Amino acid sequence: MSLDATTLPEIDLRGMKVWLSGAVPESELQSPDTKLAFEVWSGSPLEHGILGFVSEFASLVFKYGGQIIHGSHPTLTPILLEQWDRT
Repeated sequence: MSLDATTLPEIDLRGMKVWLSGAVPESELQSPDTKLAFEVWSGSPLEHGILGFVSEFASLVFKYGGQIIHGSHPTLTPILLEQWDRT
């Protein structure tokens, strides 16, 4: 059985802090103020995949009440803020 965000059981992450560390090279088209940073990313398919994972992961952590602790790398910050705004 495959699990996705629509089939996960109710999970309570309130009070949980999840550490996220990582980065990809900064794109010339991306800036910290860019909305929808993942969609406008101009890097390699591997970099796009990493940022896609970060976006989905953050979405689930925030959906279930968790917090993400990260190093404020400029390639991840806009994606995390975007997902936070969606909660």
